[in-house]
Amino acid sequence: MSEESTNIMDLTPTKPRVKTDDELRELAMAIYAGTVFTDRQLDDPRMIGAVFMPVGLGGLNPDDEPHMIYEHLDRAGPRSINGMPSFFSCQILNLADMQAFIPIWEQYVKLQDEFKGGES
Repeated sequence: MSEESTNIMDLTPTKPRVKTDDELRELAMAIYAGTVFTDRQLDDPRMIGAVFMPVGLGGLNPDDEPHMIYEHLDRAGPRSINGMPSFFSCQILNLADMQAFIPIWEQYVKLQDEFKGGES
């Protein structure tokens, strides 16, 4: 069985954007600064439900087209699971938000690299 990778930018959202560009820019800066934890930081995708409790308890609506799950680290519970934070709340970026977030993220990382003297 062969796996085909689908570029997220080629998908057609069925839900409108929820986040504004300003909110997405703030999220990009917070992820880069390490104050937001995302499902993309998990080594094992099976840990999503343990790290983001609402997901593990069935609180995520697939109709919302979740494409990234995240939460601010200051909202983590007092215990960790396998060294990962544990959250009793989470936020999502739907497909339309994620398609808008990717170029914002790429631009922010590029600006940071240029500022640090990396790629120009």
